[in-house]
Amino acid sequence: MMKKVVCFVVVGALLLSTLIGGCKKAGEESKPHSSTPVANSGESSENLQDSSGASTGERMVLKIPTHNPEKMNDQQELKTILEDRYDVTLEYYDYPDTEALSLQIMGGDIPDTIRDQSFADYHSYCDQGILAELPIDLIKENMPLLVEWVEKNVGEKIWDYVDHNGKNYSVPGLWSLGAKGFVVAYRMDMLRDVGINTVPTTIDEMDAALRAVKEAKGFAPFVVNVGSGTENLSCVLGAYGVYLAYYEQDGQVVFGGVEPGAKEALETLHTWYADGLLDPEFMTNKGANVKEKMAQNKVLVTQNRWYMFIPQDAFFDGSMYDVVSQIEGGELVIADAPKGPRGESGLTQENPVTGSGLLFGKHMENEPERLKRYLQVFDDGSFTEEALDLTFWGVEGTTYTYDEATGMEWIPPYDDVEKREEFGIGLYQLPGCFNDYDLQTKYMTKPQYLQLRLDSEEKGTGLYDTLVPFNRPVFSEKSETLERIVDDAYIDFITGARSLDEFDTFVEEWKSAGGTAVLEEGQAIIDATKD
Repeated sequence: MMKKVVCFVVVGALLLSTLIGGCKKAGEESKPHSSTPVANSGESSENLQDSSGASTGERMVLKIPTHNPEKMNDQQELKTILEDRYDVTLEYYDYPDTEALSLQIMGGDIPDTIRDQSFADYHSYCDQGILAELPIDLIKENMPLLVEWVEKNVGEKIWDYVDHNGKNYSVPGLWSLGAKGFVVAYRMDMLRDVGINTVPTTIDEMDAALRAVKEAKGFAPFVVNVGSGTENLSCVLGAYGVYLAYYEQDGQVVFGGVEPGAKEALETLHTWYADGLLDPEFMTNKGANVKEKMAQNKVLVTQNRWYMFIPQDAFFDGSMYDVVSQIEGGELVIADAPKGPRGESGLTQENPVTGSGLLFGKHMENEPERLKRYLQVFDDGSFTEEALDLTFWGVEGTTYTYDEATGMEWIPPYDDVEKREEFGIGLYQLPGCFNDYDLQTKYMTKPQYLQLRLDSEEKGTGLYDTLVPFNRPVFSEKSETLERIVDDAYIDFITGARSLDEFDTFVEEWKSAGGTAVLEEGQAIIDATKD
């Protein structure tokens, strides 16, 4: 019920952000943006060889999955620009869903590249001999910019995450927004209506604000949507030092949901529910329900991702902001997570390494130069400003202008999305699964909103599940049962259907259902990474 399905949504985020302004961009007069092809190995891809070693005179073909192949054609300017830039032929095909990819692999038709796979599937593919081995030195040599990015954000432990029996089969990626994405937001105008002129900073101040609004306006002011600690009630648990995740505490792997602090948090939540401060539909609300209640002036405080609470021009969403901006005098303010009695605070966040990265089919081991070219093109296409200018906005002076003070602006007729698509803007990804949001700031954030964006992101504090990327067969077997036990117990404790005197009994139920085994597995993993 409260379970949240985590997807690697970076590609969708990019497409959304730039379709607001255009996603990837194009070129000029059929000339490449750069006259120098990117070939880090120093070898031209024009010189493909047949089995005899003779040159075929053809460019290497890179095959890349996309979600919009029907909109792409060989006449688009951007395609010509990118092919000339990289000295390759680009072929885009329909991105297969999980079932289609499985059927394709079962039929022996393994694609050049595979992405967005769970870690469980990654390790299974490794065992089945489906994936090409990718020595770390090969990646470091051909994708230095990616390596710098992942190690800056995660550290060298990123390679432990994708290790399989001492070998590497992944170009690891990450979603940096996950680690500090969830925040608390208040209706500041509503606080002022009840005589509160500052945003609550502690759980006691939050309690006082909820009570003041409840008394004055008559509705339950703390409204959240369904989620497993992330988009739900985690700011309250964080105030008592616990998170609905697996993490290290004093050298031991724990699950915060069964720690003593969780009982304290549940006591607060039960009181708020009983006193009409917590929306009674907290366990069934979806995002649309929260927005509807917000539009009806029936939400004082909620929690979700920070980019939902600020203008679209500050990042790419702005959906909650848009709702409140339609209300006369409405004002949303992102706040620090409330501090509890021991000064603890934070929200359950998401591990930035949510999937197994970019993988290559086993056959690519037999095409080493083509494999290198994939790596080189994807490194340049994802992590250089020149390439991102092209893929996000096109050619300066032809499709857009850029000013440090005002940001990017379309040049007519490219202010029309159809014209942009004719050019190829918003369609071409290289490959679309590596997104350095710091580097991409100029494409996603108008200059006047930069500080707001930075300040908002810094409010996303707390911990995440540190074990997500590791191969955990015991967890994979037990997790669904354990999540159900936690969800059911939490709802019952909060609503009063079950007395909190039974909290220790619940913990034992969780442990005996596999929780102890999962913790032992996690401890062994953490201990092994320290050796």
